Order: sequence, then structure tokens, then C-alpha cells
Amino acid sequence: MSRCALIPRPDPDWKTVSSRLTDLTVVTWAVEPARLRPHVPDGFTLELLDGSALISAVTFYNTTFRPYWLPIGLSLGQTNYRVYVQRQGRRGVFFIGTTIDTAFVGVPRYLWQMPWRRARYRFSPGAVEATGEWPMSLRYVVGEPVGALPGFSTLGDGLTILTQPWEGYYQGDDQKIGRYTIWHAPYAPRTATALEVRYGLLDALDIVPLAAQGQVHSVLAEAETLYHVHLPPRWLSDGTPRTV
Repeated sequence: MSRCALIPRPDPDWKTVSSRLTDLTVVTWAVEPARLRPHVPDGFTLELLDGSALISAVTFYNTTFRPYWLPIGLSLGQTNYRVYVQRQGRRGVFFIGTTIDTAFVGVPRYLWQMPWRRARYRFSPGAVEATGEWPMSLRYVVGEPVGALPGFSTLGDGLTILTQPWEGYYQGDDQKIGRYTIWHAPYAPRTATALEVRYGLLDALDIVPLAAQGQVHSVLAEAETLYHVHLPPRWLSDGTPRTV
């Protein structure tokens, strides 16, 4: 099986957030670039696949969401909505929104101007749903290990783009661009068949209308993986990405 590129692993420090994720799904759509361009600032190039841009809703259950140095953490659901982009030749993702099931959502939202909202999650085998400002629901059946991804020349290329971005960007309320980095081990994903797909944010922004959300590019399922998020985000005040 083709392997994806490895993410460099920085040493964690007291600002690093760690979480072991379970029940992770990456639901991806290939859409007309014009649907995403209004939501991604100038300076970013959309990653294209056969002329289409790519956006994913990545949902998971955090089992130990905590500062790296703490022995205990929170357990909560989360969904990241990410557009695959390039900036100055470097691949990354641009986050248009995140929902998370904790009252502490105000910390990233107001301290760092991250586009995060509160949601209430419920997970069950092969299903997850969230209520709130940006509701979602997904029912799926997990299948075999991934053997190919539509449109990509190799499986490794597809997994590198869809599962291994380590630079994340977002736009704050004052239009400045924030950047942070993540690390996780390479996925060993399985394919999944989507039985029900509903993401309110993508419909509200007219990126993927509800009627078209069942027409996915791919659904990947990962049983468990460890993540490190290197904080705090840094504002890009010039054209050069800064090291976090």
C-alpha cells in the first residue's frame, strides 16, 4: 500500500494540547472552486483535483483533550470544517468553522478569534449527531482498508492531502490570518459508506447544499489516533508564515 508523507513531530511543550481521538471520520466533497473562493482569503490557492476544490468535515470524539502536561482531560465531540489549500507552495488547510461540545469554546473563540461554536454531540456505533448553531448528523458503515481514492494518482498522494495537513489557518474577526500546527501519526483508515449526511454549516454557506451532501468524494474512518496541537496561534502580519 502506498504510504502518505510523514508529519514532522515537534517536541511538545507546556503550550501543546494533546488528545486521543476515536470514532474519527473524514467526509470529503469535491466542489466547484467558485463555491469555496468567497470563504478563503486571497493569498491561498485552492487544492484542485480534476478541476474541483476539496472540503472535508472531520468529526471525532476527544477522549483526553488536555494540556500536554496534565494527567487528565476532557471527553467531548468535535467537527472541523477544512478546505485544502496551498500558501507559498506549502500545503495546509483553511478552517471555515469548528464545533465542539464544551463550555470552554469561548477560550479559542474570543482569545484567538477562532471560528468555533458550541454544539451538543451524541455518538453511537456508526453514527454521530450534533445540535446547535451548526448541526450535523452522519450515519455510516465502515468497510475495508482504503485501497484507492478517486482522482488521485496514488493512494499515498490522496492520504497525504486529505489526512496529513499539519499547517492550519483561519481568519479572525478583524480579517487577520491565524496559523497553528498539529502533529499526528499517519492514519490507517478504512473506507466507509455514508448512509445519511447532513451538515448545516455547509448548507448555510452554500458550499454543499443539503440535497447534494450525499454525493461525497470519499468517507474515511479511523478508529483511534493521537493528536498534538501546538498553540497559541500566531497572526500572519506579513507574507511569511511564522514558526509556531
